[in-house]
Amino acid sequence: MKKIVWLFVIACLVVVSGCQQQKTNAVDQQVEEHGKPCVLSFINVGKGDAFLIDVPDDGYYLCDTGKEQDFATIARVLALKNINHINGIFLSHGHLDHAGNVENLLKNYTVDKIYISNQEDPSYRKFPIREIVSRYDVELVELQSNQHLQFHDLGIDVWIPPYVDKKNENNNSVVLKMRYGNHSILMTGDMELEEEATFLFENKDIQSDILKLGHHGEKDATSIALLERVKPKYGIITGNAKENPQSVNKTIKKRLEQFQVNAFYSEGNQLCTEFISTKNRMKIRYFYDQHVDSDVRIEELNIDEDYVLLKNNGTQTVNISNYHLRSKKGEEWFTIPEETMIKPNQELYIKTLDCDEDVQPYILWKEKDVWDDDLKEAVVLYDKNYARIDKKEGVKKDE
Repeated sequence: MKKIVWLFVIACLVVVSGCQQQKTNAVDQQVEEHGKPCVLSFINVGKGDAFLIDVPDDGYYLCDTGKEQDFATIARVLALKNINHINGIFLSHGHLDHAGNVENLLKNYTVDKIYISNQEDPSYRKFPIREIVSRYDVELVELQSNQHLQFHDLGIDVWIPPYVDKKNENNNSVVLKMRYGNHSILMTGDMELEEEATFLFENKDIQSDILKLGHHGEKDATSIALLERVKPKYGIITGNAKENPQSVNKTIKKRLEQFQVNAFYSEGNQLCTEFISTKNRMKIRYFYDQHVDSDVRIEELNIDEDYVLLKNNGTQTVNISNYHLRSKKGEEWFTIPEETMIKPNQELYIKTLDCDEDVQPYILWKEKDVWDDDLKEAVVLYDKNYARIDKKEGVKKDE
């Protein structure tokens, strides 16, 4: 009888093992047929360009970095995806709604390379990219027109205008055509109609599944001629009606409808919209934030006395090491030091160098002029992974 039982157990194990092997083989076959996915994440930063590219068997790249005030959103996306190392950052040009977070990224992440135009782009006069990069151990790569880059299975063709437009800096944007399997993406920076005309004249193979519309989808870009040649299925507009009404205009909307282009704007509650490409397939999904509970809250932002008061309203001690405070209008950041614990019902002051108040206990924010007195200031609290915990409007004695 025992022998029969053991034979039955062995038979079951063989069947289970066979099923698992079949499932593994099916997954392997699917990867072999369609390839590992390359993901373009359109980060939701309002009027500004910030894209993350996940290249299989290679690493992560950014195309533009958004405005400085967008850093928390970009950092949150990187945290949720467990990204600490960025292979490269491509900059279309030096305007701050495209390049505003270069230094924040260099401070907080390991970045190998920064890619810029080899032309004397006048937009970098106000944004000294070479000076910024020189302060960090990062290679600055000056791209040339018609250059081809290959990052494992992702190919990138570079186009740069042959002339420098000194009157309209948007028309010096680096244009990238990315290819992965049977899919392609055309990234145009702030390219307007004048640069478009030159681009169309000099390039033949520009058909792409995804078009990132130039200049945030405004009427001074995205001509009928461009749409006829690119034939995109999807259009990305880095703007929305609230922040930049020019991005949502009837002319471009009608034009996109005419060419049956599915439009995606910088709007909604998602952190980013992901375009997921395998060698033969493409799908789209929304990537949302994850809710984080915390008993630590902002009790007060006192602009006159230059301090923030935090309090633990829970029953357990909370480790707030590497939590972040941000002055919403002044755009200053402070990271709470390591080994900072806040006990139940305990209050903790964060005071700047302008604070003369004798408050205890406190941590010193070693900066001056953190708060903008002329604007309605607020402070935002983030956890160590840039999950937003709380926000508090500032108070002044004369209000």
